[in-house]
Formats: sequence, structure tokens, C-alpha cells
Amino acid sequence: MARIVWSRVARDDLKAIVSYIRTDSPAYAKSFALRLRSRVIQLEGFPDSGRLVPEDPTHTYRELIFGNYRIVYRHDGGTVTVLTIIHGARILQW
Repeated sequence: MARIVWSRVARDDLKAIVSYIRTDSPAYAKSFALRLRSRVIQLEGFPDSGRLVPEDPTHTYRELIFGNYRIVYRHDGGTVTVLTIIHGARILQW
């Protein structure tokens, strides 16, 4: 099983997204955060289950699609590092 590590950027991204959702619906914001974290936890058993990030020329990074968001991560040995969470309409800059 892979160990999940959240980067500071990814933690800050999640906080910002949840804060934005909370302005309209505190209950949905909490549900969103729990479901997103649950989705990431699935990577413990299936670390390569995400697709390769299309913008990554090195094919090093993977992503999970969660609603309108992209959860970008790297699987290296026994560790999955969640790097960022961005809106699906955004293009990653390398």
C-alpha cells in the first residue's frame, strides 16, 4: 500500500476550494471535502489508477478527475504525493 502525502500547495488548494463552496453551502463544502479525501485515499491501494497528465511531457505526473477538479499527484516508490488541486478548465504550466 502506498503512503499518501499532501503537499502544502495541495492542502492550501483544498482549503481555498472548500472555503469558496462554503459561502453558498456549508453542508456541501463539508461533503465535498470528505468525498475528495476519500477519492485520494483510494490511491493507497491503486496508486497508478489516475491518468497521465496530458500537459506533462515527462509522463511523471498523474491526475484524478473529481467533479470539476483535477487532483494532480506523483507516485514514487511507496509514496503518493498530492501536488495540487486545480479547476478542470485550467491548463497546468510546467
